[in-house]
Amino acid sequence: PSIRVHSGTDYSGSSRLIRWTEVFILQSEEADHGPGEPLDISRLSGSIAQATCLALVPMLDLLSVASLTTLAVRANVHPENVGYEAGGNGEKLPPIYMKSLDDELVPVLHQAALAAENSPATLELVFRIMEQ
Repeated sequence: PSIRVHSGTDYSGSSRLIRWTEVFILQSEEADHGPGEPLDISRLSGSIAQATCLALVPMLDLLSVASLTTLAVRANVHPENVGYEAGGNGEKLPPIYMKSLDDELVPVLHQAALAAENSPATLELVFRIMEQ
């Protein structure tokens, strides 16, 4: 399923802003047994969105000049398989952006994976870069 984000926070750079616009729930398993609470998809997607926006705000002008104004981040949260992919225009983001994303997203994803023992999830978040 896909959920449009209507109340997301805009993160502003010098002349552009980034907005989280949509989340696709590609996999979400509710565990019927085992310790721990089920994964809160709303909280998780919000945390991923915030980390992504904070990572990319300093580079909004560069992204826009490179025609990367619609971006997606696919996050996999599972105790044995944690990671993400980021891209735009059908291609992975260049390394210049990935270092900043790693710094912000990896801690968020690892924390979520610890909490997701029995309820792994795969989410794809869509972001738009716009003029202010």
